[in-house]
Amino acid sequence: MARVILALGNPGKAARTQKHNAGQIVLQKVIDDLGVDMQPKKKSVLSIMTPEMWRTLCEERSEYDKFKELSFHRTYLAQSSVYMNLSGSVAASYVAKICDGDWSKLMVVHDDLDLPVGVVKLRGLKQHDLTRLTHNGVRNVAVAARGQPFYRLRIGVDRGRPLGHLDTLSLHHLGLHHPTCMLASLLFAADTPPDKLLTAINTLKGTSATAHFAHNA
Repeated sequence: MARVILALGNPGKAARTQKHNAGQIVLQKVIDDLGVDMQPKKKSVLSIMTPEMWRTLCEERSEYDKFKELSFHRTYLAQSSVYMNLSGSVAASYVAKICDGDWSKLMVVHDDLDLPVGVVKLRGLKQHDLTRLTHNGVRNVAVAARGQPFYRLRIGVDRGRPLGHLDTLSLHHLGLHHPTCMLASLLFAADTPPDKLLTAINTLKGTSATAHFAHNA
């Protein structure tokens, strides 16, 4: 069964470097690093990674060599094309059409004001408490999921900094952390159990020391 990695954000040229689009900024850097072609047929689908493409990536890059024997799935890398608080409809459409209604095959990548710039946290499969979700986009996705769990990759943008556009330093930090997001995407594509996924990410040589991963954080 295919997987979907969906980056949340707001549409429009003016929003491209805003805090709330941090998830899309990081995912775009992953796609640039993968060197895969854009998919013109569907605007919100940035690229599609086949099992063969994931395997080739592992064979060509020494840091991923130990994962080349994993069984990978076709993975859609996409960005939401609607405003943040309407993200649930986009997520639900992908899950229905690509994941046969299985929300555990979805990983949402989004900004997080509660994390410092440069910190990344992976939230594993756990039911979301709507009363505790402060991110409008994630809450809308959780409502659409109707209690079914999905993965979240939280990209820190720092509540203490003014809202609006990310500064040069912030954008630089997001760029530095795309390798950890790349690995999370690779292992998610292989349907790696959450505990093994996190262990692999934490022990990978070359992962930025300032990146922090926490299961169910």
